Amino acid sequence: MTGELETHGEGRRDSMTLPLLLLRTSVVLAFVALGVAFWSLQVGQHDRYHQLAENNHRRTVGLRAPRGNVFDRDGRILVKNRNSLNISFVREQVARS
Repeated sequence: MTGELETHGEGRRDSMTLPLLLLRTSVVLAFVALGVAFWSLQVGQHDRYHQLAENNHRRTVGLRAPRGNVFDRDGRILVKNRNSLNISFVREQVARS
């Protein structure tokens, strides 16, 4: 009766050992490759990406708005354009006295 409970013979177990070993090895190698790549990006090239990040957040773009006046149905001006100035204060760029 114990012979009926075994569904796989010894030959099947031996035939699956090599493919499973290859699968495990390839998964481990993939994770090692990812670990090396992440280390290279985060530690090996830190200075390069830090400089890119510093230069990325400040940008001056001058845009002219091609809008005109807004009129109501009777021809009266509801909104009209006017010039305005924007002032920015950057604490790191101000000289200390």
